Amino acid sequence: MRLTMFHSVFDKEKAESDRTWPQVVERAHNPREYPRKDAMPLLKLAVYGEHRSNDGFLRNGANIDFVSGSEGDYDGERAHPEEALTSLGMANVRALVYTSPSHTPDKPRWRVLLPFSVELPAGHRAAIDSRTLVSSRRSALSSKSSAHRMLARAVA
Repeated sequence: MRLTMFHSVFDKEKAESDRTWPQVVERAHNPREYPRKDAMPLLKLAVYGEHRSNDGFLRNGANIDFVSGSEGDYDGERAHPEEALTSLGMANVRALVYTSPSHTPDKPRWRVLLPFSVELPAGHRAAIDSRTLVSSRRSALSSKSSAHRMLARAVA
């Protein structure tokens, strides 16, 4: 699967790579430490073109060419990552769930990566994202681009 990394929220360049899902999961199990959230890399399950935003960023929705998966953030502070993993597993959805930097046991926050079985044109992403919301029992996932600490569990 093709994916794109941005070295931080301020990065105006991209680093694309082609990895297998097990490689993505393995990387998540070996997290690096970062001094601040805004210094953390951003992982997007997408391939970006060369069209820059008005601010000069390649990371913008109009610049996505293809998607190999979807990302979602949960900041509702009620559902724990284990609950999401259970719901996704019951729906036979392959996923990687990991906590965000602001996660605490009392106020859970986490991110989910959902790989697609094939790479799709960017326009298909919204329809799949809405189906994911339904299949994960409307667990309040929303697409945001924020960086997170990689403490992961995966549904194979």
